[in-house]
Amino acid sequence: MLRRPRNGAPFNEIVPADKLLARAREIAEGLAKLPPLTTRYTRIALTQKLRRIVDEGVGYGLALEGISAADVARTK
Repeated sequence: MLRRPRNGAPFNEIVPADKLLARAREIAEGLAKLPPLTTRYTRIALTQKLRRIVDEGVGYGLALEGISAADVARTK
């Protein structure tokens, strides 16, 4: 049963636990039949926002880690 989700995800499906693996394989087989460029660019489009969020946070996280390491070294 396919439903349009409210969160903007491409699709959402509720499957009973005993049929989950079989359904996952059906979806994977369908994706494997698509042309490689289609799957590549679809993945890029779907992960672009997440990648941007991670890239923005990494610099800040590394700065905090450096400050923390300097503080630890100074207090020894």
